[in-house]
Amino acid sequence: MRKPFHIVIAGTLTLLMSAGAYADTLPFPAKDPVGPNEGYYVGGSYGNFNDKVVNGSDSAWKFFGGYRVVSTEIELGYVNLGKVSESTDAGDITSETTGYSLTLVDHVPMTTDLTLFARIGVFHWKSDVSDTASGTEAGDRDNGTDLTYGLGLQYDISQSFGVRAEWERFGSDVGDLVSVGLVVNF
Repeated sequence: MRKPFHIVIAGTLTLLMSAGAYADTLPFPAKDPVGPNEGYYVGGSYGNFNDKVVNGSDSAWKFFGGYRVVSTEIELGYVNLGKVSESTDAGDITSETTGYSLTLVDHVPMTTDLTLFARIGVFHWKSDVSDTASGTEAGDRDNGTDLTYGLGLQYDISQSFGVRAEWERFGSDVGDLVSVGLVVNF
């Protein structure tokens, strides 16, 4: 049942991302294409991760960089989803997850400085899980590659700097990240 859900999400994000192609029809002027609409950028975000495997949440952060042409970006990022713990009757479960993401990001202008963006791509992750059930500690390392997608807003403070607020889903069973961050355009 999860695969049809991914197809619906992928289709919805594809439609949303294609809206950027119609940016020239908006009633406000387009930005200078030499500024943040084309070129390299880097950034970082900090937020809260809600782990769906271990029922808990923790602070999380990520660094990212990419290349933007008009409204579309290809972005590579390193994500640290924190250390999440859950106490159960049998013992404590702790999970630490990190990974790399490769996403396609498309911006839809709302005003000259504010854009709505959608992302879709892959997330390659590894997770260290420890369980202290029955007084013994057992550890397990797991990894995988899953679909990642998200939505957000970006406000360009200047040609060089912008701020982002976004929500991202990592896999169908990894979790959600809500974060704010800074983007530096070159």
